[in-house]
Amino acid sequence: MFHFRVFGCKNFTHVPNEKRTKLKSKSMPCVFLGYYEGTKTYRLMCVEIKRIIKSTNVMFIERSKEISGVLHPKKVENAVVDKIVNK
Repeated sequence: MFHFRVFGCKNFTHVPNEKRTKLKSKSMPCVFLGYYEGTKTYRLMCVEIKRIIKSTNVMFIERSKEISGVLHPKKVENAVVDKIVNK
């Protein structure tokens, strides 16, 4: 069964053994951009290397509003307003 994913959601893709050293992380944070046509491969924007990559081994975090440590603008705005009101 094919499940459609939310555009722009945060996810982590697996880094193959041959592309990392012993002490490097086994996954890297990415942002979902879409699908490659005719395949079951995801098109992702890697946050660390700032490149578009393709992968099939991905863990999605669709309910998160945070991408690579940066909060969604609405959440930042609400946090600032909350600090001003609660002074």
